[in-house]
Amino acid sequence: MEGSPVRSHEVYSALGRIENRYLLCNMVRLATRDLHKPGTPLQHTISNVLRIINERSGLRDSPGVRAQRALLHASLQASTVQSAA
Repeated sequence: MEGSPVRSHEVYSALGRIENRYLLCNMVRLATRDLHKPGTPLQHTISNVLRIINERSGLRDSPGVRAQRALLHASLQASTVQSAA
């Protein structure tokens, strides 16, 4: 995602998965707080969260913020483990 400061494409794609804009913003906020590492630019963390939301089809079917946050967090943990291996 480096060199791409505009995330509008990722945001609109994520709106296809989570149609409620408030819920999407809340999911991105919560996931960013959970996953942000000091020393990493915040915009990179947000871009990664949006990318993962776009890649995970199961997020669309889960009702409520807590269920979606749990699914997103599990997906992010799996992505982190796979990239470390």
